[in-house]
Amino acid sequence: MGRKPSPAQALNDQTYNMYYNRLRDYALSMFQWEGLDDHPGVNERFLEVTMYGKGRSIWFQDETLGGLLALPVMDGGQVNVYNEPTSYKAYSTGYNKDLTPDNAVIMYGNYSRTPIDYIVRLYAQRLTQAERTMDVNIASQKTPLIVLADQAQHLTLKNAIEQYEGGEPFIFGNKSGFDKEAFQVLLTPAPYVADKIMEYKHNLWNEAMTFLGVGNAKQDKKERLVADE
Repeated sequence: MGRKPSPAQALNDQTYNMYYNRLRDYALSMFQWEGLDDHPGVNERFLEVTMYGKGRSIWFQDETLGGLLALPVMDGGQVNVYNEPTSYKAYSTGYNKDLTPDNAVIMYGNYSRTPIDYIVRLYAQRLTQAERTMDVNIASQKTPLIVLADQAQHLTLKNAIEQYEGGEPFIFGNKSGFDKEAFQVLLTPAPYVADKIMEYKHNLWNEAMTFLGVGNAKQDKKERLVADE
């Protein structure tokens, strides 16, 4: 069994998964398909997932499974003078079929013929870094101090800090338990930059939305938007 992730690492993973899934859902909704109702063998969601993760899909007729299908594809071994494959293999769970350009057509998501999943992951990573940096910066405003003390005073000071965290107006102690000569408080002030990071994250999110073709008027624009905007 692997070691259980720390609370901080678990929160990192949860934050990344949140941003990745949100962006991925936008990516899977980029296009509106027309005419698929006439081809019940083409599953729109599976087609979107294939194009998103593979960057291409092969379309062909398979009368056994209900006419037109759109499935993931692997190239054959040979290419022509344009580096186009001369044979393909359509595949899915429990299915594979050899095809050629004579009986199948490949749909590509872009001219580079690459999936966009890696781009979405990059945006999710950067958004996660910004979000978690804000968390750390905000937390540092709450308790910017380090307490140095002998081992014998650790429990007493821990209890006092818990009372402080709980908002107690008074913290009581005795002279032996709170020997001011036996412990030292080091302030570790951190400048508050969460607002700047929030602006960066907002701009990064808008950039991701623009890449995915989602309209996003700048919400921090001070002027009133005119009707055309």
